[in-house]
Amino acid sequence: MKRAAIILGLLPVAALFAACEGDTNTTVMPEEEAMGVTVAGVGEINVPPDIAVFTVGVEVRSPAVGTAREEAAQLAAAVIASVKSNGVADADIQTAALYVQPEYNYPSGGGQPTVVGYIVTNTLSVKVRDLSRLNATIDQAIDAGGDASRLQGVAFQLDDDTEAKATARERAMADAKAKAEQLARLGGVTLGAPIAISEDVQTAQPIDVLRLADVAIPATGSAYSSTPIETGSGTIRVNVVVRWAIAE
Repeated sequence: MKRAAIILGLLPVAALFAACEGDTNTTVMPEEEAMGVTVAGVGEINVPPDIAVFTVGVEVRSPAVGTAREEAAQLAAAVIASVKSNGVADADIQTAALYVQPEYNYPSGGGQPTVVGYIVTNTLSVKVRDLSRLNATIDQAIDAGGDASRLQGVAFQLDDDTEAKATARERAMADAKAKAEQLARLGGVTLGAPIAISEDVQTAQPIDVLRLADVAIPATGSAYSSTPIETGSGTIRVNVVVRWAIAE
């Protein structure tokens, strides 16, 4: 009895995802290269985020480094207090950057630059679990930092994406199996057991609705409108490449 084989692509299974970047990569490979039916499957699930992470801070300039540091420290403390007053836990507030650097004046006619002051930057990463409080948390944090406030963006995430990834994985394997069964039927062979599986998990987060890096944000005050923020939804995608043996 002749043995048939259906091969889609000449690369090893592991190489098919070599150029992909994702959250996780899992590969189950046989010890030796085997012939069979090789297909790719895709599974996706759209999920609304349940947490937001934004980056906010202060930037202070002063001729004296001590003065700049002191003012930045006071403003950063006010921002932290504001964030906490909106229900953000200590564990969800993290210093993301702290810089002290000189500010130079460069002579128009050339020559050595001179130090004219110092810049102190203190930036925080804040995780908000109650999305109904996100607008107020951001607006009031900016208020607390005054004209020294810097807002570098907000992104949305799933606090626990285990279940969503499992659903996407099931859909990807079902998609791959359906394709393999069709190819085996069209090729006049019988599908055996899977002998190699490669997985790539990708999480597409909602677009950062605020991306204002290094831009000063004026203090809002009560006369200003609340900052509009849309959470959207994110897509979790699982790609698999599966090779099935051909049954004898």
